[in-house]
Amino acid sequence: MTNNVTYADVALINVDGRIYAGVELLQRQFAEDGRSIYDPYHVISWAGEIKTASIRQAIPVILTQAVRQVDRSHDVVIFRSFNRAFERSAAIRAAIQLVRPLTVKIEYVPREKFTRYHGQNALLLANDAVRRGYTLDAQV
Repeated sequence: MTNNVTYADVALINVDGRIYAGVELLQRQFAEDGRSIYDPYHVISWAGEIKTASIRQAIPVILTQAVRQVDRSHDVVIFRSFNRAFERSAAIRAAIQLVRPLTVKIEYVPREKFTRYHGQNALLLANDAVRRGYTLDAQV
């Protein structure tokens, strides 16, 4: 059993005024025993193409790039991040819906819970972008 929802874990880092991000797009499937299994299908390791002192200003740019990679059969995307700017989601949601008409949900997840349960890979992708210095955008 599958559903038409994409879960997107997002980690953002500001290094010397350059914003780096890791985005992992996941599809939830259900095991026969009912457990949820999150399978990644696309990753973005985004390296500072925007020079800004504000992660809040870079979020719509990064998420609109990510929404272009959401599976075409999905009509709901849930972005999750530990960044506090995700608490103010109306402007982010509006920017994303200009790119693709989806139901968009934005969730702020406290950092400890995010790194423990959701976004370890997204954080690794963001840190990798800092070391590498350029963007990778790939299907898994």
